[in-house]
Amino acid sequence: MNEDEIELKNNAVIHKDNSLNRLDLSFLKHIELSEYKKSDLLAYWINDFAEYHDEERTFNIAKSGMYSRGDVIKVNLGFNIGNELGGLHYCIVLNKYDNTRNGTLNVIPLTSRKDGKKYDSSSVNLGNELYNVFQDKIEKEKQKLQQIISSESLDLIDKQIIKYFTK
Repeated sequence: MNEDEIELKNNAVIHKDNSLNRLDLSFLKHIELSEYKKSDLLAYWINDFAEYHDEERTFNIAKSGMYSRGDVIKVNLGFNIGNELGGLHYCIVLNKYDNTRNGTLNVIPLTSRKDGKKYDSSSVNLGNELYNVFQDKIEKEKQKLQQIISSESLDLIDKQIIKYFTK
């Protein structure tokens, strides 16, 4: 190992130690504030992240299957900050054709409506469509969910995307 590699290695170890110490302080803070659920969810996410990171070099995207526009899949959205969604959520695939070569899949997370909660104008209300479909498919959750979103609902989503993300 030359001097540059030794310095890079030493810096990596120092940064790792600093990060782990900072993370430990964060956990302790959440526990002191009785934020046990937040601490627990963060711990689960760090464990999942470490597994994803360790498997990154050997991960074969082709083995994960192909998805089409409108497929509903279960996605780990990571640990949420503020009001963003985190954890496992069902998401709608937006791509017309999945492309395993680029390793990217565009999805929109789904969430259920809750009584009394205000939703902003970027939300798309799909009514009971998903609820009705999931009623029939609940025992088959482990199987890939195929094209259960209607073309009309996908068109509504497209209009909202165009409205809020293009000009």
